[in-house]
Amino acid sequence: MRMRCAIALGVMLALALATGQEAGAQTKKFPPGTTVTILASSSHTQLNGVFDAVGEIEKAQGIKVVVVKAPVVEIVPKTARDIQLGTGQFDVIDFTDQGILNLHDLFDPLDARLKGDNTNIEQWKAQFAPWLKDTFVFNGQIKYWPYYLTAIGAMYRKSLLEDPKEKVAFKQKFGYDMPTPPKTPKELTDVAVHFTRKTGGQEVYGLTMPGSGNPAVDIFHMHLFKAGLPGVFDDKGNLLWGKHHPQNKEVVLKVAQHIHNLANGVKVTPPGIAAMSTTENLKFYLDGRAATLFDLIHNGWKDVTSQAVISRLGETASFEVPGHKANEGGIVFYWHWAMSKAGKNKDAAWEVMKWLNTEKTLRLALTGGIGVFVPSHTATAQWAAQQKLLPPAVVSQVANGKPYRVPKAWSVYYATVAREQISKLTGGTITPEEFVKVTAEEGDRVADENR
Repeated sequence: MRMRCAIALGVMLALALATGQEAGAQTKKFPPGTTVTILASSSHTQLNGVFDAVGEIEKAQGIKVVVVKAPVVEIVPKTARDIQLGTGQFDVIDFTDQGILNLHDLFDPLDARLKGDNTNIEQWKAQFAPWLKDTFVFNGQIKYWPYYLTAIGAMYRKSLLEDPKEKVAFKQKFGYDMPTPPKTPKELTDVAVHFTRKTGGQEVYGLTMPGSGNPAVDIFHMHLFKAGLPGVFDDKGNLLWGKHHPQNKEVVLKVAQHIHNLANGVKVTPPGIAAMSTTENLKFYLDGRAATLFDLIHNGWKDVTSQAVISRLGETASFEVPGHKANEGGIVFYWHWAMSKAGKNKDAAWEVMKWLNTEKTLRLALTGGIGVFVPSHTATAQWAAQQKLLPPAVVSQVANGKPYRVPKAWSVYYATVAREQISKLTGGTITPEEFVKVTAEEGDRVADENR
């Protein structure tokens, strides 16, 4: 028992030190009227419980925290305008991956403040996945505090893929043991083919995934990353399979052929997939109509792990989306906290920044908001998976991502090229070859028009 307590205390202390909250440290007090303003994404309802608790800081340290929420598309321009004009409306920024790599000069470095709190810098960095370092360290300085990630994942019904009778039938049909889970596109295709059948008077499909909107584009990008591409655009804002990088068209074609084949070749996905959203995708799975699912699976994890669903479908297991190249990380979307260069109360802002990243606050984001929160802090994410708050595969996926460039053309490409063409690809109205040609040409045009 003493050993367990000692280990638990050690873990708690390590977490406290990693987040800059040394056990027993003096609480710094601020004069009345000290205010810190947070600019946060209005879509991050996962933080509702956190923002409801900011009174703790005022009570403990005298800092009044004001939270200003804005749509995601307004975060970058609001931040840039405030700092460039020096108005100092915002002190702490909930900053998006659409600006993190390009606009780090807008923010104060955090190194001196961490050292001032006697924080070991290397230990602090080590609390995050190694690849994330390239998203918060620039010119040798720490510019951001990573806190939130999302990633596409996959899941399967254990009552199907782990059924001994199904395993025997699969091996007789395909000549090898059924992989649980599939680890390559071929394995995924074979498993999906095996479970696409008519059962109880209705069609059951081997795979369901959204074929339209942002999630469908994200699945396409996930496959690109897992096929070895370092992103969608290069550091000069050029599309990675356009006129400046024709050598990558073969990789994109392989991905397009895989997605097209699933929906239109072997037909292991539901009909009408080109119009299917995340909500419809999850419902299809919950209705028992699919053996596996691709999507932002953390959003549906609470549903599939509920006793009501388990009693109908059996347990669900998560796994990473199979990639075309072994050991390649997929696309992971990331958000970091940052301290504005134009902030008016920087010492107080730093205290708020630390509070936002304590283990207690991160757990509150996991349990006290609306929606699902995936913490960048590795130990907290692993704890959440153990508590069945997050799918284990999402936690492993975010540990194996890679940074990517989000140039000015990104949002235009996403809205006017990628969404339309991916729906056509999944809907079977264009061939994989046409998909590659059109996205390359239109992506080049968008890049040239949005330098």
